Amino acid sequence: MTSYVRVNDTLTVKIVGELNRENGRKIMNELEINLHDISRIILDMQEVSFIDEYGIGLLVYLKRKADNIELVNCSKNIALAIKLSGLNIL
Repeated sequence: MTSYVRVNDTLTVKIVGELNRENGRKIMNELEINLHDISRIILDMQEVSFIDEYGIGLLVYLKRKADNIELVNCSKNIALAIKLSGLNIL
């Protein structure tokens, strides 16, 4: 279960499970509701076990939506997948 905590203009999102097409769509829909007046997004990736191209696409989308996006607690495998995608957010 993904959780969201908003403090002022910062949204912290704790993602649990796989960041793939199925889970990513659900997260995207929930984020659309929470992105109003957000300038910073913190993604806690500690519980993410897998990321695919859809998950990378979600990160690209979020980077465009917020002035500042930060990924925390990434496993080495998840960090490597993001790095290999060319997305510079680590």
